[in-house]
This record gives sequence, structure tokens and C-alpha cells, in this order.
Amino acid sequence: MQQATRAAAEIGALSGVASATSDVVARDEKDHPGDWIVSIRVHTNTVEGLTTAPEPVLDAVHRVDLRRAYRVNVTLDVPGAAGLTPVRISGLGEEQPARAVGPDVIEAADLLRRLPLAKRVTFESGTGTVSLTDPAAHGSSPLAAAAGALRSVAGLGGGALTAVAVLWPDGDQRRSRSIEVTPAAPSEALAAVLDHLASRDDVTWINSDDNRPDVSGTHSSVDPQGSRPTLSIETAHPEADAQAVASAVDPAADRGERPRTAFDVHDANRSHSVQGFVGLPVGSAAPGQTWEELLAPVRDPAAMEDQLAQYEDDVRGFLQRAASVASAPGDLHLSVQPGACVGGGGEAVHGSVSLPLWHDPTSTDESVGRAFAAITADWARAGLAPRDRAMGTDFWAPDGSRPASAGIAQASIRGTMDGIRIEAVSLCAE
Repeated sequence: MQQATRAAAEIGALSGVASATSDVVARDEKDHPGDWIVSIRVHTNTVEGLTTAPEPVLDAVHRVDLRRAYRVNVTLDVPGAAGLTPVRISGLGEEQPARAVGPDVIEAADLLRRLPLAKRVTFESGTGTVSLTDPAAHGSSPLAAAAGALRSVAGLGGGALTAVAVLWPDGDQRRSRSIEVTPAAPSEALAAVLDHLASRDDVTWINSDDNRPDVSGTHSSVDPQGSRPTLSIETAHPEADAQAVASAVDPAADRGERPRTAFDVHDANRSHSVQGFVGLPVGSAAPGQTWEELLAPVRDPAAMEDQLAQYEDDVRGFLQRAASVASAPGDLHLSVQPGACVGGGGEAVHGSVSLPLWHDPTSTDESVGRAFAAITADWARAGLAPRDRAMGTDFWAPDGSRPASAGIAQASIRGTMDGIRIEAVSLCAE
């Protein structure tokens, strides 16, 4: 795509930008031909680029027509300086998961890069990682020290600092330690156990994930019945090390403020694996509390009703606008009814309309094609972007970089024997 090269050239000419390059790869040539993933890599000249570059860089991206791209990923690399570690932000400008109030990605990166124990700071999908310096990684208690430093950072526990991964030793493919730190996890006792395990050569892998649905949206294979914090350890001594992990006290889980952390301690070929929960004897039944249960909002039925009524108006207006843009007849039947949220669960509003363009004897392939293009161009101006294509249907969703059509979580469009069919799903009522 020539537009990607043009975007990189415009960004490279910006003040404070050292270089900008672009790369275009096919999403899946077999099943999704024509879907392109555009990557733009931006290097700034100075440390100030972290705060000064994002807005003009994203403005330049939006000025170039990249609507044909399936996804556009902008990566920002900022150099380090005295007292400031280098920063990389992947997915600059992408919509971030809903989180508790706290710093955005740029603010969070600026806070983390000032930590003396940080060798580099990276953000991907809105979640930060601090790679430890060699002295910090080889200290007596790397995790405990890093957790203490992170807990001194204003805003930890909210926004882009909801959880921060601590990574060490950096670049050693034989041994990997990546532990997510929050205001309450890991507990002091668990951090001590993990620091001891991390110091041993026969422990090759330690990885934890806080797994809050509003951070990663993932569910661990350790406990498929709901999302909860998880801990995976690869060691030559699964039985003994699992007992040490299980015996660690977790005060926040004891108080019911966090779900129990599920652990899986196994050997290198997984011929022996011990599973359990931090703070409970090995073999205990799974505790009932998961993140979903803990974070489930108390719904106000009246407020839900009002929100669904507003979303119904939003969906109806969205469909009517599409019909108007396509110059379709005015006496159309719009179907609007309640349904599940995009991705399942929850309550949303679903709507659809068929535009019978072929009922007009003057219609041609070209005129129907122009109507199709006019609708999708209007969606792009409203902040939607193509997300998928299946069975002749194009799916669109908010592109995350600017306000999208009010109340719309997903829209789809396809050609039919009668003309064009459009469907829309509202945001999830909460």
C-alpha cells in the first residue's frame, strides 16, 4: 500500500522524529485475501518525544487514507537519557480496555521510565512491562524490590498501570521470569517464594498474569471456570515447589478483595504437574470467587432501561443515516430488538435494515456499488474501521483513535439480491 509509505514519509518529516518506516503484510492470504496489516515504526530524537510526538504522529496517520488496511499498528520508540530509560509503545492510539481511573499509556510510560531499576519500558495493548537492569535482576530479592518501587508510583492499580509486568533476566532465552505487579499482588510472602525460585538454575520459567477481564480479557487454562490470577512455573522439582507456593499467605485473597491465584507448577516436558491455589493446601477445591464475580457491577434496573432506550435510538438513527446516504426509499422497515452484546453476554440493541436498491429499475451495478462505498465512507468518517470479512459480509467497529458513532459497537454490510443489507449492534448496557 503506497499510503503506508506516504504516512511514514510524512511522519519522518515531523519535528523531533529521527526516522519513520512502514511495513505492509497480508493478514491471511488464503482466507482473507486483500486484508493488509500496516505497521509504522517511529523513532524520536529525544526523550521529550514521548509526550510531544504521539499527537502529530497520529494526526499524520489519520490524514492518509488507510481505510483499506485491516489493522494499523503504530510503534513509538523513545530513547533514554540520564535518569530516563528507553520506552517503546506498540499500538499507539489504539482503543484501550475499560479500566479504573488512572494514568493513560503516555503518562504511565513517563512514570515508569524514571524508575532506577528499569532497563527499558514497553507497552503493548495498553499493558506495561518493566525490564530490570542487570544489577536489579541479580539482586537478592529482584521481585520484592521491583514491587516496592512500583507501589511507590502514583496511580498503580488504575488506567494503564492497572498491572505492570516485571521482566528479568533480560534477553536470557534459557530463563524467563515475568511477574505482574499490582497494589496487592504478589503478596509479600509470595514474592519471597518467587524470588527464591527465581534464583535457582533449575527453575526455567516463572510467569504470572493478573488476568483481570478489563486488562487482558483472557481466561487462564488453569481455571477455565472464570478468570482469576494465574501463576505458571517450570521447575525440576514440581512437588516441593508447589508446596512452597501453596503455603504463601495472600492477605488480599483472605479478605475477599482478590480471587485466589491459580498455579500450575510443572517439569520441562509437563510429565509431572501440580496445580492448586496460593494460600490453600494443594488438593483444595477451586475457590468460588473469580474476577467476574468480584467485579460484577450492581445494576440499577431503571438506569439499564434508560440506557437501552438510548441505544435503541442510536441504532435506529445509525440505520436511517445509512439509508439516507445510499439514497434508499424512505418507507423502509427497520428491525430493532434487544440482544446479546458483541462477544456474548450482557444486553445490547440489535438492528437491521434492507435497502431494496434493485427494486429501482434504473439501478445498475455501478450505482449500487457507489451506494455501498458511500455508506462505508460515512462510517469511516464517523470513526468506524473494517475489522473482519466473512461470507460476503464486511464487519466494522470503532477504530479506537477517535470518537465513533454514538452507541455503536459493531456494524456490518453486505450485498443482497435486493440491494444492501446493514446490521448494527449497540454498545453493551451496563
